[in-house]
Amino acid sequence: EWRLREPGHGGLHHAPARSQSAGPDAVRAAAAGGRGPGSSECVRLLIDVGANLEAHDCHFGTPLHVACAREHLDCVKVLLNAGANVNAAKLHETALHHAAKVKNVDLIEMLIEFGGNIYARDNRGKKPADYTWNSSAPAKCFEYYEKTPLTLSQLCRAVAEAAATQAAPPGVPSIGLARFCLSTCSSGCLGHIHHGSGVVPALRAG
Repeated sequence: EWRLREPGHGGLHHAPARSQSAGPDAVRAAAAGGRGPGSSECVRLLIDVGANLEAHDCHFGTPLHVACAREHLDCVKVLLNAGANVNAAKLHETALHHAAKVKNVDLIEMLIEFGGNIYARDNRGKKPADYTWNSSAPAKCFEYYEKTPLTLSQLCRAVAEAAATQAAPPGVPSIGLARFCLSTCSSGCLGHIHHGSGVVPALRAG
């Protein structure tokens, strides 16, 4: 079991596991760790033993929120590839809001490629782009994605994300439903749909 050390001792340390599954704060603590490869490896190990990717804290949000706020790109990649909800909200604030606030273009691009909603508004009514300076690299990044249609891969991820947040049929885990939608979308020709246009309704209309 990985735990945060006492103040002044820094980082994470390995303590004897109390159970077979990781505690609700374990992944968030790992995502808040250092920038080195050990931090992302810790996240990966916790995921492998069944840690909850969506463990939510009213102050820090999900592990993805924490990793983005700390600019831990490797941890963000691990969480997203494991199926973390890219649009999970903390007071309506998404991971993309955090990426915009820290002005990290690589982080912004990664989140959008995984289906991050560039039009999501926080409790102040602001979109992620509203936290960038005009003509700055992050602002130009958001402007590009606002004007560019979704690619097929982005569309597939968005559909899978939408499916994962809906109730799955009895006996079918939500992540299984998401993977089914991903494979279905990948095998079809869905064209391009603009960001924020409502992916699932558009598919149904087609």
